[in-house]
Amino acid sequence: MINGYLLANSRRIWYVPEIYVWGSSNWGETDMIMVENTEGTRSVLYYTATLNDSAQTINYNELLDFRGNQLPDQIVNSKVFIKPKSAETCFVVGDELASGFKIARNDSASGPVKVDLLIVEMG
Repeated sequence: MINGYLLANSRRIWYVPEIYVWGSSNWGETDMIMVENTEGTRSVLYYTATLNDSAQTINYNELLDFRGNQLPDQIVNSKVFIKPKSAETCFVVGDELASGFKIARNDSASGPVKVDLLIVEMG
């Protein structure tokens, strides 16, 4: 009986430091350069691409906690809490899934934003 009670009330928690969030909810237009090498002929192509809703997808098994341990493939009923490391903000896009979540930075940020994550598996 006590084992079932402990299992029902147990929660696993991971602290993941220094994640760079490059995804954004709306990037707008960006300049792109591509170098192509075809049969010894090099070409440089310049163009403008429109990027919309490019939130960053993070899978749990891609993350390492502060001890260097890899997170499991699946975390059931998870919640992700973001601790910003600068004045720029980040947020979770949509709901957390068992395999991972989407995260995005504020559109006003000039580049990637560094954050720490606290991931809690709710009992």
